[in-house]
Amino acid sequence: MSREPVWHECPNEVALGRTAPLVEEGPVPTHPGARPLSLGTACRGTLSLERVGSRVRVTALDQVPLDCKPLDDTLDWTHEGDSALTVSGSGRLLARRPDGLVVVLVLEDGHLRRHQEFEIQGESVPPFEEVHVDLAPFIARVEDEWLKALIVSHDVDDTFARVVGLGLFRRYYSITCSREKKREIVLRMLEGGWQHPADEWSRHLTPGQVRTIEDLACAAANDLRREVLEVGETFSVFDPDSVVAWVRVCHERDDLEGVLWLLPQAEALRTVLRELDAAARREAVAIPPGLARHDERLRRAAMIDWEAWWVEPARDPKDFDLPV
Repeated sequence: MSREPVWHECPNEVALGRTAPLVEEGPVPTHPGARPLSLGTACRGTLSLERVGSRVRVTALDQVPLDCKPLDDTLDWTHEGDSALTVSGSGRLLARRPDGLVVVLVLEDGHLRRHQEFEIQGESVPPFEEVHVDLAPFIARVEDEWLKALIVSHDVDDTFARVVGLGLFRRYYSITCSREKKREIVLRMLEGGWQHPADEWSRHLTPGQVRTIEDLACAAANDLRREVLEVGETFSVFDPDSVVAWVRVCHERDDLEGVLWLLPQAEALRTVLRELDAAARREAVAIPPGLARHDERLRRAAMIDWEAWWVEPARDPKDFDLPV
């Protein structure tokens, strides 16, 4: 039996920056550059959504180009000229117009589960620009086997995964170098002649590429916020699966910190992460520290961000003892 799509009316405050948060309830601050729009099957007579058999068609009614970027590889989508596309499968898709109107589609088994629309005010949105990330030369620089394996695990056929891998290189390279290499780096820094290899890559990004990375990172952060709330709601220290799930969200938060290190000027991402962290800290209050004290990833993250909520599973509970 075929299922009719379920439409969720979301409150207007769930517009955020250039990426709508992928949550169905709960207030999310509105980014200063975005104006939320009412949700439905059409938006101001410029963008329409309709069912076509088992697919959903998105059409720009005034024939302007639509630019799209899938957030999940489980989606099947096809352009119908420049101003329309059809989507099927399960997952999330960002579609945006040059004038700043953006729609996030969330499909499940070919049915539209929900969608959100928002608008960037006072600026023109360039198309998603392809971001080339070749991790091989960065992997070749790494001496530490743990870090090398971590970055190699992100060297897959997914642009954002490779960006995350490069962010991890940016975040951990300096602290994992040999003593001799660290001494060389310090001397060159004192002479003003050392630049992190990943910073050279970031410096050559175009504004459109920065925006593409920031869009995808904001979407990942909003998705992680929902996951943090779900894991925190059912967490039990006596349930091994709960502990594994919490450690996983901590790893994913550290992934996003690496992206922020690559793009320190990404203010929209910084805003989304700030809101994510506020929500996560409220959940972390009820989760005891030291649940994964031997987790190498979080142990090393604690060397950089000792007070971050996502490193608490690797910290000794005695670290939190208050003086008598």
